[in-house]
Amino acid sequence: LSTTKNLVEDEYLVTPPLTVEEAGAYKVTLDFQVGYYGGEKLELVLGKGKTAEELNIPVQTITSFKSSRSKYEIYVQIPEGGKYYLGLHACSENVPTNGCSYKLYGLNVEKTAIVPEQITDLAAVPFADMTNNVTLTWTNPTKTNIGTDLAALTKVELKRNGEVVKTFVSPAVGDSMNYVDNVPSSGFYEYQALAYSEGGVAVGTPTTVRTAWVGDNTQTLPYEFKFNDPDQWAFYSVVDANKDGHSWTYSNGTSYSSGCAVNDHSKMTEYSSCNDYLITPPFDIKPGYYRFIYSYNGKGASFKVGTVKSASDPAASFKQFRDVDYIKDYGYTADTCIVKIEESGKMYFAFQDYSIASSSGTNKLYLKDIKIEYTPVVPEVAEGLTGTAASDQSLSATLTWVNPTKTNIEGIALETITKAVILRNGENVGEVTEGLKPGLISTWTDNTIKTPGQYTYSVEIYNANGKSEHAAPSVLIDWVGGGLPLPYSVNVNDGSDSWRSWTIVNANNDYRTIAGEQYATTWEVSSNSIYYNSGKVQGDDWAMSPRLQFENGSHLTVTIESYASQADNDVTWDLAVAQALDHTKMATVKTITTAATASSSSKAQTDVIQFNVTDESLPTLVEGEGGTDPVVNVLPGVNVIGFHANAIGEIHVKSISIEKMTSTGVIDVTDAKKMMNIAGGVLSIDGASEIAVYDILGRKVAESRGGESIDLNGKSAGVYVVNAVVNGSRISAKISK
Repeated sequence: LSTTKNLVEDEYLVTPPLTVEEAGAYKVTLDFQVGYYGGEKLELVLGKGKTAEELNIPVQTITSFKSSRSKYEIYVQIPEGGKYYLGLHACSENVPTNGCSYKLYGLNVEKTAIVPEQITDLAAVPFADMTNNVTLTWTNPTKTNIGTDLAALTKVELKRNGEVVKTFVSPAVGDSMNYVDNVPSSGFYEYQALAYSEGGVAVGTPTTVRTAWVGDNTQTLPYEFKFNDPDQWAFYSVVDANKDGHSWTYSNGTSYSSGCAVNDHSKMTEYSSCNDYLITPPFDIKPGYYRFIYSYNGKGASFKVGTVKSASDPAASFKQFRDVDYIKDYGYTADTCIVKIEESGKMYFAFQDYSIASSSGTNKLYLKDIKIEYTPVVPEVAEGLTGTAASDQSLSATLTWVNPTKTNIEGIALETITKAVILRNGENVGEVTEGLKPGLISTWTDNTIKTPGQYTYSVEIYNANGKSEHAAPSVLIDWVGGGLPLPYSVNVNDGSDSWRSWTIVNANNDYRTIAGEQYATTWEVSSNSIYYNSGKVQGDDWAMSPRLQFENGSHLTVTIESYASQADNDVTWDLAVAQALDHTKMATVKTITTAATASSSSKAQTDVIQFNVTDESLPTLVEGEGGTDPVVNVLPGVNVIGFHANAIGEIHVKSISIEKMTSTGVIDVTDAKKMMNIAGGVLSIDGASEIAVYDILGRKVAESRGGESIDLNGKSAGVYVVNAVVNGSRISAKISK
């Protein structure tokens, strides 16, 4: 139904005939909506005919409409069985200026019981003495759901937080009821009172009331209030000490006044002074230090912060611990106070606003985000923590640190240290309880390490109250114990898994884009090599081996096979060594040039470098004399080999081997020697699958795998030892060049 403005409505919508089997109470449910402006009056009427005159039994008049589509439940008493009509009568006496509309989506009629109407005046008031008691009052209903007089009540149930706590049997209709409920603990509670008759419980939604705080309002520590809960605000006390009618209020507005306490000076007389207290709920205080944190705002305002023993008379016991005399800037400031309290018992924290009202500032003082916590006096953290692996590469490490002299409370020196707890990779591995003096150096050795590895240690310092509030310092020991034993090798026959034990670092953090996806430009592992392709940008990328054990005094042969796939030019890259798995500590020992002619795995070139393991010098390259391989002096202990790609090009490392050199002890074997031939500086052995050439010191100077010849040009004249595999058998012989 739509009507235009300024009309008097008199429109009926009548149902088809409804057959009622018997007299009784019936519930009519309308699925209904009114237009934006709505109507003023709608009647539900009943009759035995469908004309306006015959719809002569008024059921209910609706004058309050919901703005959205809603269900309206209406109860009617039908006197006898028979045929009836229901009518909706739009009867607004003055349609609003913009007109109005009604929409009926559905109608349902069903028989129902006659029950009491809801109790509507339930009240719940906590005892003022802060005991766990609540006084509940209400009036029993006198009418039924169909508007008739209620004959009798069978019971009234009282519910607390959804559970029945008391049942009143056959209470009098219309009586004023009173009951004191003793709750199990302090807190907020919700109550409902449900009335019953022989027809059942009252229909509809029962009235629910929520109490203020019941019982002792002493709060526990740590405590925090962000001024976002009106119930919690009820714990706070406000005292207008100068009785000028202006004091603190709770605000849940916007901007500065969103979730805060505010004292508005704007309505005060210009240049008059405030004297207004805002007081927290009480706390059970024990002697000690407390951290009191809050935020304030309000240019031009002044206030003090302190403790009080009474919320009703704060001035009598106010002990100040902070004075903010004239706030100079706009915006919130967070303030942290360390408060020493020497007394025990119930105590409150309080703000005293003593601002002078002036229009030159914000003319308001805002407070928010209060946090209070007991703060035991504990040590600060240890300083100068260092960790050193055992020099003999045994499974032990030694920690050294300086014990703190300060505590978490400024001005309080640390008197005693009860223990230092040692953590290795986050797990407790030991404690020190003796010799711990503030300011002195302490040392502890970990002899509980089971396997070589990299370990992070931290040291936590304790006194009788506990450990520091701050994170304990930590130290990383790069490696404890020995490395992998030699010989060590990775080659094509091992598959890609062996190369995956190497660590790759993209030091210049460069990427290339393929099909819209970004990929790091760095070393990668393929099925038969570890390789690097710089693209058009100069590289700074590392591939680093696992940690390897180099024995002092040993001589090592490092053999590397590499090729420069798709290269038009030679490609240079560096071989490096370090005693840590850290590319920043790598020392270059040899720049290798992989020739463009070594363009595939089958054409890979071989480079041989000798390592002289000595503790007399740092890694140092000594070029070989007379064409022999270069010799590198390296330190004994745990070492890491590094490949450094630092040029433009593509390089594949097919294999690397590190072997200890031993004296060959070879005496000339005539038959083997007959199988070898040197012509034009090239040594050839028919049927050989592997050839290695050593100088008289046992250093490998040349090697060929998978070939029957090896080029000795460039090697100095002298005696050499040749080891070869021919038709599956190993042969050895001395030769002269």
